[in-house]
Amino acid sequence: MPAAGPDGGYCTGCASADVSGDNRGTSVHALLRRAAREPTAALARTRSGPPHCARTWTPRRLPGTGLTAYVAARHG
Repeated sequence: MPAAGPDGGYCTGCASADVSGDNRGTSVHALLRRAAREPTAALARTRSGPPHCARTWTPRRLPGTGLTAYVAARHG
């Protein structure tokens, strides 16, 4: 995915995970369990729509980037 600037996750001290591809390191179940406890967002190209696991999360467009952050609801 093309970035408009420095890696957002790196700059904010966040972790990254993916359920497929080169950065595959977790399962959908583990990702959703973690999202229920910690602030979580999934980034996707705006035209692509949300990843399957984030389809019910709140979309937040990131102006000028062509990306949308899908933010998980906070629990607890």
